[in-house]
Amino acid sequence: MGDALQKHAQLPPFSHPYAALQAALPRWQEIGASTWVLDVIAHGIPIPCASTPPRHHPRGYPLNAEDAEFMAAQLEQDLAAGYIKDETGDTVAIAELHCISPAFIVRNSHKPRKVVDYTHPKAHVDVRKFKYETLNDLSQVLRPDDSLLVWDIKDTYHHLLLREEDQPFLAFTTLGRVFVPLTMPFGMSLVPYMWTKVMRALVQFLQALGFRIISYVDDFGGAPPAEPGEPATVADTARGYQLVRVVFSALGPWIHPDKGVHTGSTSAQLLGHVVDRTNGLYRQPVARADKIQALAKQLLRFSAAHQRWVRFCALRVFCGTAVSTTLSVVPVRFCLRSLFNALGYRNGRSGDCRLGDQAVADLRWWTGLSSTGLTLARPIWPESPTMLMDTDASCLGWGAVLNHSAMARAHHAPDRAALHINLLEIGAIRLALLSFRQFLPPAGVIIHLKFDSMVVLGVLQAQSSPSVALMNEYRLLRAVLVGLKVELRHASRPDGFRGSRRSSHYARRSSARTKATRCARAPRRRRTR
Repeated sequence: MGDALQKHAQLPPFSHPYAALQAALPRWQEIGASTWVLDVIAHGIPIPCASTPPRHHPRGYPLNAEDAEFMAAQLEQDLAAGYIKDETGDTVAIAELHCISPAFIVRNSHKPRKVVDYTHPKAHVDVRKFKYETLNDLSQVLRPDDSLLVWDIKDTYHHLLLREEDQPFLAFTTLGRVFVPLTMPFGMSLVPYMWTKVMRALVQFLQALGFRIISYVDDFGGAPPAEPGEPATVADTARGYQLVRVVFSALGPWIHPDKGVHTGSTSAQLLGHVVDRTNGLYRQPVARADKIQALAKQLLRFSAAHQRWVRFCALRVFCGTAVSTTLSVVPVRFCLRSLFNALGYRNGRSGDCRLGDQAVADLRWWTGLSSTGLTLARPIWPESPTMLMDTDASCLGWGAVLNHSAMARAHHAPDRAALHINLLEIGAIRLALLSFRQFLPPAGVIIHLKFDSMVVLGVLQAQSSPSVALMNEYRLLRAVLVGLKVELRHASRPDGFRGSRRSSHYARRSSARTKATRCARAPRRRRTR
C-alpha cells in the first residue's frame, strides 16, 4: 500500500480537518478500519443517550475582561474555520435548540482554553469506559538507545463531525451569543473515547509497519521501524517520520508542524515525562517539579496563617497537578492520600478544607520535591534482583514463604486478633519482610507477592486507600519497604484466582470491622413458604 499512500499524500491540502478525513475514507477501509470507524468518519460521532435531557436554556457565565477578549477571539477563529455555527438573533433556530450550555475559560499552565459546561446533557449520556495507553505500555516494546520519534495532531477534536440530530443538544452560549458546534466539542467526556477508538485503527496500521508507538489523544510517540533486535538509529527516525507524514497525509489527520521530536534524539518529552533511553529512565521535567514545589509552599504558608485552613480550589489544583507525576515520582499516591481526604471535608459556610497532621507532613514532603533528585526518576527496566514471596493470614495468625525455601509464621498479638482480615493481610506482608530481612540484599530487591486479597492488591498497586484503617496499616508497611529498599509487585495466580469474596466486600469501607461487630449482627430470618 506504500505507492498508493505516496500518491494520495501529494493531493492538495484541505481547508477543514474533517473534510480531509472524509476524503480519505477509501484508504481507511483499505487499512482495515471497522465499519463503526468508517461510519463515524463519514457521518459524525453518535452520542449514545440513555434518555432525552429536559429542555435547558440557562444564562451564560459572566467573564472578566481578559477572558472575554480571549473568548471573542476564539469564537471568531472557530467561526472562520467552520467548527461552529452562530445562531445569535435567529429566534426560530434558537427555539429549536433543546439544550444550551454555558461556556467559560480555563487556564492550564497559563494557557487559556474555551470549555463548555455540558453538565446537563452529560447526565443523560451513557458512560463509555476505556483505558488510555501509557508509558508503561511503551516501555515493553522500546529498546536501549532507541532513537525516539514524537509528533502531535493539530486541531484534534475538529477531525470528526457531530451528527445533525445531536447538535441541538450541545449548543452553547457565551458573551450573549448562541452557537451550535459542528465538530466534536471540548467539554464532553465522551469525545476522548470516540477519538481514541477511531485512532486505534491508525495506530494498529503503523504498528504493522514496524512502529513501536503509543497514542494518547493528540500525542503519538515511540520508536520507528528498525532491524529486529536492534535499536532505532537517527537514519531510521528520519525515514520513519517521512513515512508517518505519508500515512497521515493519505488518511487525513493533520500533523502539527511545530510540535514533536523527529531528529533522532534518545531523550524526548512524551505525555509530560522525559523518556531517557540512554540512561533508561522516566524523568520528571524540572520545570514541572519546581511548579509543584511552589504550589506546596504556597499551601503551607496559607495554612500556617489560617489555622490549617486552605482554599478548596487551591488544594484541588495542587492535587491534580501533583498526581500527574505518578510515573516518575514513585510515592506520589502515598503522599497525596491525606490531601485527597482533606478535599472531602469542607467547611459548611466557606467551603475551605482543613489539613490534618498527616496532610501537613505530606505537604512538607512535596516542598522538597525538586531538591531531591532521587524522587524525580524511575527506571524504565528495573535491574534489581527479584524474589518470590507467598503470604497469608487468618483470624489466628499469619505465615509466609520466601523463594519456596525460607518460612516464617506466628500468632497475632492480642490487640490485632480482632482486626479485619484485610488489615491482617497487609500486616502479614510487613511482618514477613521483617522476618526475612537477613535474606534480602542491601542494595534493593523486587519481591513478587502472592496473596489472596483483591483489596490488598488494590492498596499495593495504588499505594493508597480511601479507608483510614487500611491507609494507616499501609503506612507501617511503607516504612518497612523504604528501610529495606524493597519494591513489591503482584505475582498472578496461575489457577484462575479470583480473590476472596470476604476481602472484596471490604473494598470501599472507611474503617475496619471488628470481630465483635460482626458477631453482634442479628441473624437473618429464613423465608418460609
